[in-house]
Amino acid sequence: ADGPVLIVVAVPTDPLVRQWVAQIEGFGVKPVAPTLLGSRQKKQQAISSSLGLLHKATPDEPCIMVVTNELLCDESFQTTVERSIKRAEKRSGSSVPALLIGDECHRLGRETFVSSPPEFFSHRLGLSATPIREHDPDGTEALIDYFGETVFEFSLKDAIGLCLVP
Repeated sequence: ADGPVLIVVAVPTDPLVRQWVAQIEGFGVKPVAPTLLGSRQKKQQAISSSLGLLHKATPDEPCIMVVTNELLCDESFQTTVERSIKRAEKRSGSSVPALLIGDECHRLGRETFVSSPPEFFSHRLGLSATPIREHDPDGTEALIDYFGETVFEFSLKDAIGLCLVP
């Protein structure tokens, strides 16, 4: 994209936040990880500062945030992100691509997510080794409705002998 781009990576735990941050930094981009900052005020300042990149006409790099599922489901966080996208679109005169990557997305099938999913993400990618939620067909269906059907599958059977030891 020529203009602003937002990428939010949502993960279930702080260790996964750190892992994603390290991987993204390997591409020469510094993501913001508000979840790791302690106080709610520090988190909010980091979120606002990061989303400020969306208001530049042509940012040097995308706005990338790595957050926990808990923060992703926070109403205040969703409102802040949605408003920032709308302001950036108004300023640029075009749509702002917003990508949500849900790592271990099966863990997003809980009520706090499925009752109010962030619909403002124009692009969505769910990653999961186990996309079917055990004993929760409603949660599984809600995730499929949100992220879409499975587009790539690499089974344990496929992995054994290729990248896993038998």
